Amino acid sequence: MPMFSDPIGIALGGLLVMALLVAAGVLLERRQRVKWHHCRQVLRQTQADLAAAQSTLSQQRGRLNELQHTSQLAVSVAHEINQPLSALRLLAQQSQTQVTAGPASQDAAHTGLMGRLEHEIDHLVSMTEALHLLLRSQETRIESVNLARVVQAVLLYHKRPLKLAGVRLSSWGLEQPLAIDGDPQQLQGALTLLLRRALASLAKAPPTNRLLTIHLAPTSSAVELVISDNGPWQEEAEAETAEAESAEAEMPAAGSEALDLHVVRITVSNHGGQFSLGRCPELGGRQVRLLLPR
Repeated sequence: MPMFSDPIGIALGGLLVMALLVAAGVLLERRQRVKWHHCRQVLRQTQADLAAAQSTLSQQRGRLNELQHTSQLAVSVAHEINQPLSALRLLAQQSQTQVTAGPASQDAAHTGLMGRLEHEIDHLVSMTEALHLLLRSQETRIESVNLARVVQAVLLYHKRPLKLAGVRLSSWGLEQPLAIDGDPQQLQGALTLLLRRALASLAKAPPTNRLLTIHLAPTSSAVELVISDNGPWQEEAEAETAEAESAEAEMPAAGSEALDLHVVRITVSNHGGQFSLGRCPELGGRQVRLLLPR
């Protein structure tokens, strides 16, 4: 019996097979595309997580370096504190010896000993205060702070020492509210150290000509605080400051001034700001500039 083929049926069947193949190819392509997009998203998320982990690791390393630096500095400060303590012990022994001496020589010797005793006590107090602020600077508690109020509070606290030293104070910009994100205790401590350094500088100037200026002004993205005095300026101080700024990882030299400036630099760094020390072109003495973002 002869077999007859249907050309139309064969053509339709071939078209159906081709359509099925095309549809399968499209579905496979879509599936691969979805899988590719998913893998790309996973890769992006992994890269973001890796960058965040690297940032956290970098912060932790920086924190560890700061803690190690602080530990070394604390050892240096403890050694520095031993010097006035030893001097106080020696002065006490000398005072006890002079008690047995004749009354004629006691008054002059007593005055000299009391002056030296007062100097060593002030040195010891300043060192312990700076050490306390250094340890406090390791933990920054950020909140909204009116920097003008902080400066006013520090000036009020130093009103009597400034008056006793015969310092003429000129300030402007303190009447306007200047809000920044910062730690009020750290900022107040840093400004206290800066005023103490200014008083130490002005103590070398003539008593009738001691000037101190404080300027507070806003910029586009920060607040600038400038403290200047007309105390004697030593040219080598500027070179030492530049050297210290270029080697922040190194421990500062022992001494109350080096420690005070180191604490101020840490405080400014904790607030993401900038610190500079140089000669005031108008007054001829020290000039400290703090730039704190807001």
